[in-house]
Amino acid sequence: MSESPRPAEASSGLHILQIGYDDSVFESGNGSDTIERQKAYWREIDRVRPGSSLTLIVITKKSQAKDFRAGEVCFVPVLRTAKYLLPFSLFRTLARIHRSSPIHVIATQTVQEEAWVSAVFARLNGLRVIGQVHYDLFSPAAQREIFGQGLAGSLRKRLTFWVLPRLYAVRVVAKGIRDEVVKQNLNRNVSVIPVPVPMLRSEAPQSARDAPESPTILFVGRLVPSKRLDTWLQVAARVAAMDPRVRFEIVGDGPLKASLVDQAARLGLTENVTFRGTLPYAALPDAYRASTLFLLTSAHEGFGRVAVEAYAQQVPVVATRTVGSQDIVVHGETGFLHEEGDIAGIAESVMTLIRDDGLRRRMATGGNAFVRREFDPDEVSRHWSLLLANTAEEVKPRFILPPLRATWKRWQKLSSTRYSLLRALEYERLQGLRLQGRVLDAGGGASSSYHQLLTVDGTIDGVNLSANEKPAIVADLNRPLPVTSNSYDHVLSFNTLEHVEHDTKAVDELLRVLRPGGTFHIAIPFFHHAHASPSDFHRHTAEWWANTLGSRPVAKDSLKVEPLVWSPMASAYSVLEFSLPFRWLLRKLVMLQAMVSQAFWARGSDRLPENLFSGRYRAYALGFYVTGRKLSGIDEVATAGQG
Repeated sequence: MSESPRPAEASSGLHILQIGYDDSVFESGNGSDTIERQKAYWREIDRVRPGSSLTLIVITKKSQAKDFRAGEVCFVPVLRTAKYLLPFSLFRTLARIHRSSPIHVIATQTVQEEAWVSAVFARLNGLRVIGQVHYDLFSPAAQREIFGQGLAGSLRKRLTFWVLPRLYAVRVVAKGIRDEVVKQNLNRNVSVIPVPVPMLRSEAPQSARDAPESPTILFVGRLVPSKRLDTWLQVAARVAAMDPRVRFEIVGDGPLKASLVDQAARLGLTENVTFRGTLPYAALPDAYRASTLFLLTSAHEGFGRVAVEAYAQQVPVVATRTVGSQDIVVHGETGFLHEEGDIAGIAESVMTLIRDDGLRRRMATGGNAFVRREFDPDEVSRHWSLLLANTAEEVKPRFILPPLRATWKRWQKLSSTRYSLLRALEYERLQGLRLQGRVLDAGGGASSSYHQLLTVDGTIDGVNLSANEKPAIVADLNRPLPVTSNSYDHVLSFNTLEHVEHDTKAVDELLRVLRPGGTFHIAIPFFHHAHASPSDFHRHTAEWWANTLGSRPVAKDSLKVEPLVWSPMASAYSVLEFSLPFRWLLRKLVMLQAMVSQAFWARGSDRLPENLFSGRYRAYALGFYVTGRKLSGIDEVATAGQG
């Protein structure tokens, strides 16, 4: 399989991945709205987090399907050859995409196979998964249809109910499904987000039309067992017996078509029923508008999109009572609901609407207003996009970088140094740092050894409480500095601020003396054993540094908090490294182990995948390297322009 298109990378953008089954996206000139719907999701996500990208993995049997991009949405096929090989193919594709552009959240179309695989992948990579339930999960008939029967069906059902509590969030399309998921304690983070219905974007007819000389009863959908079209035809026969003028239209196709044609003939409905086959989506509004009412006799419906489409065209609905139809049809006000199999009751409701033009118009108008209010497609898309973005936002810590990957070249250098692992990692970041103009070194002095790592075209003024360090300025960082505002081009602080009692005041002072557009470079310990010293006051997390500096006059696109960590095991070793025998050998072995284990997860990348880091590495950072640029007039103009 070819490499997938790489989504555009941005410092603040999110990468959201969805998994679906609509492989019509790989057909030229297809009538599916999936591509446009995904682009609409991306636009909403990008609105709240500029620079974001969206990937849709599509499970397909089309061997010729290829990766492609539509705007900032990447479409990636996963070939479903043998049923039991799908998990392996999907896992490999997720890993490939994640290496190329780290994923922040995965959304699966179902809570079956792709959710099981995604849950395992997410567990290994510190990700979150949102599963979707588009059917009545608790209907025995739906379970038989979705899971199958026998041992395999039982296993699929068990795995589905196993994965639900392990998902970060669940999207369902009906309130009844949400209530049951919560009631059974399968997941507490459940959102009801129906399916967007594009037909609601067009204006409705002016009003419901009067019954024609030959009233028409309509069905639109797949001809499959769950739609109970055998019941539909029995209702049709009863209605036709009461009013021979009534005509019946079935739009759609499926495996039951031949048997339904035979049943219609046996019921004497050959002249009354028309099987129109599948119509293009653009032709459906005319089919709805030409009908008198819409009849739905399903055994189970997760949502009931066709009922919404009927109301969108001012056509009232008579339906069986399912979790989906109960959210769409207000019984007695916009239509009628009946229990499954109530053929006599359903037929009587159909006849009531045929006979009473006023009631039919009121129900059609009320239903139209209801669905346009409750199921506005733009609002539905926005709700789903925000759930994706907010979930991803919680995964991706803003301003915090993933650490550098352990490589052979780095191992050769860092495993041989005489310094502690923390200092080796700090020196690695300072090595070759180019600074032009005036530099203020907070906590340093003329005798600071790390100055030799820097390339400075200008002067360095140290500020230190101790004159022994030969600083240019003897001052306490807990107090205002005797320095003019905006007078330094760069500010440097190396293993100092953890000793300052009022460190936030010190940060404010360093930003004060830094000129607009000037840069700061702060190295600070975190996990390192130096914090056992009673002279240390603080041990701040990466989030603290990101939030503290992010709330100050710092250009947001410049702020970076980089964890200085080789691996959790190496950090544990570093705590005791100077008291261990064969220190030089142990250090090489511990660091070598991390280099080998990281090779799979970060192949081809300078840094570890973001979410592998966030899940396993952040707590083990020996320290942080914090950099950024003081806000300038140019930054303020750019920010205003984005707003």
